[in-house]
Amino acid sequence: MSGMRIRWETAGKVIAAVAAALVIVGLAPSLLAPREPEPLPDDVGLAVAPPPPAPAQAGAAARERARAAAKRRAADRRARIEARREAARRRRRAARRRGREREEGKAAAPGSAPLTVAAALAPAPPPAPPPSAADEFGFER
Repeated sequence: MSGMRIRWETAGKVIAAVAAALVIVGLAPSLLAPREPEPLPDDVGLAVAPPPPAPAQAGAAARERARAAAKRRAADRRARIEARREAARRRRRAARRRGREREEGKAAAPGSAPLTVAAALAPAPPPAPPPSAADEFGFER
């Protein structure tokens, strides 16, 4: 018998591994399945709902809410339009005032006179030095 040799020890280990795998595959679903939940009491989750409004009442209430909302929107719209008109009036008054002042040779407002080229190109003053630790914490020498 010079053919193939069967190593029975290795074959036994392979057969045992296959059998163990089949047992695990057969038992795993039952081990992983969730348990049955406990039954709930009879009154859990049953809230008493208010009765639905009668169709005529529901329609009247909806119409009244719609009317009130339309009135609010119209009032808001009128307020926005009036605010825009008032802003335009203020701009026109300011423009007329500036025009009158220009004609009279007055400046529009103190500090709003145009800068000269020299003043515009002048360097900014240097920043103040940071306070020392003695000044900052109030220590005296």
